[in-house]
Amino acid sequence: MLSYRLYFQGNDGLVVRAEGFFCPDDSDAIEIAKEMADGRPMELWQQARKVMSFPAELQTLRG
Repeated sequence: MLSYRLYFQGNDGLVVRAEGFFCPDDSDAIEIAKEMADGRPMELWQQARKVMSFPAELQTLRG
């Protein structure tokens, strides 16, 4: 299992919250990140490697 961290950003681009979790690979981590989306921009990292950015406008369709 790999360690991932999802960073939630405010309107100013600064990190306002971070959530850590474990997944077997990037594709599973991306799916979990999508489920955790709260309308703010997010960045998914696997240690020092940026996996993906999630702009706020792409998060309006959940569930």
